[in-house]
Amino acid sequence: MWEQACACKIPAVFKEWDGMKHVDVGGNCEFIREINVQNLCSKIEELKFTDKYFMMKEIAESKATDVFMYSSIARKSLEINQ
Repeated sequence: MWEQACACKIPAVFKEWDGMKHVDVGGNCEFIREINVQNLCSKIEELKFTDKYFMMKEIAESKATDVFMYSSIARKSLEINQ
């Protein structure tokens, strides 16, 4: 599900836990250690319309997030099995 969020090419905020860092492909997302309404609202307010947000957006819209698209996963799978 997190990979598909990245494949949608939008900046994202995720709960941080072991094994989640792979969805960060150079700054397309931010992580929150403790997830609750207050922390999520604070993170959104912190990022809203800032240079950092626009950088995240640029990275999210780049080819870097193509690795999470089903078409890319399928193509890679077919190449491995040939």
